[in-house]
Amino acid sequence: MKAAAGLTATTALGAAGVLASASAAHAVGDGFGLRIVDRDERDPRMRYFRFATDAIGWDPGVNVLLPDGYHTGGRRYPVLYLFHGGGTGQDFITFDRMGIRAWTAGKPLIVVMPDGGAAGWYSNPVGSNVGPRNWETFHIAQLLPWVDANFRTYAEYDGRAVSGFSMG
Repeated sequence: MKAAAGLTATTALGAAGVLASASAAHAVGDGFGLRIVDRDERDPRMRYFRFATDAIGWDPGVNVLLPDGYHTGGRRYPVLYLFHGGGTGQDFITFDRMGIRAWTAGKPLIVVMPDGGAAGWYSNPVGSNVGPRNWETFHIAQLLPWVDANFRTYAEYDGRAVSGFSMG
């Protein structure tokens, strides 16, 4: 239910006219403290990236779901950051397994589904016994500007929404 409400709110952003024209798309690259170490961009809607970052002690993954028609137009889109819950079996792939592609088909928004660790709480802990786990730094200081630089987003406060399950 929480995700459905998030999609409704974000869809409303698109309907409110936050879409604008944009320049031609460019190749997705490194930046903002993120270095792409693995990627899969074969699917026209779902893009997968894995990053090396000093903020996290391992390489977190991110799925970016693009709207239908993204590659044929120049519009900018609002972004929904969709955070998974905690525990085993929960990661950046969770929402793809649950049907996010069907939920968003025909909706004018980009959905970013980043890894948050099994118990990262999307924050920077005071201490960690498994190396750096600075999820807040990864998501806010690195991933958000990386998404805005590499995709045609409506990169304003009213062009972003956050939703998720439990920990997310």
